[in-house]
Amino acid sequence: MSRHKVISAEDAARVVMDGDTVATSGFVGVEFPEELALALERRFAESGSPNGLTLVYAAGQGDGRERGLNHFAAEGMVKVGERAPRKAVDSCFS
Repeated sequence: MSRHKVISAEDAARVVMDGDTVATSGFVGVEFPEELALALERRFAESGSPNGLTLVYAAGQGDGRERGLNHFAAEGMVKVGERAPRKAVDSCFS
């Protein structure tokens, strides 16, 4: 069986479903999956999906204008106002 471990950003964006949790890495503009974020932004603009995402990130990612987490700024794309309980966060590091 042949398995492809490298896929296009568009194919990867199609794997993300409504309500999924998306975790990103990087700091400012370094090591952020920019092409994947662009593909998700385009897909949402064209179809309204994926929506209601939970976005998990550790630090500011992007330039504060047009890159990084700004691609997730469209209304409805990401759930707003939800936070992991402190106990859950603490358990990740113990």
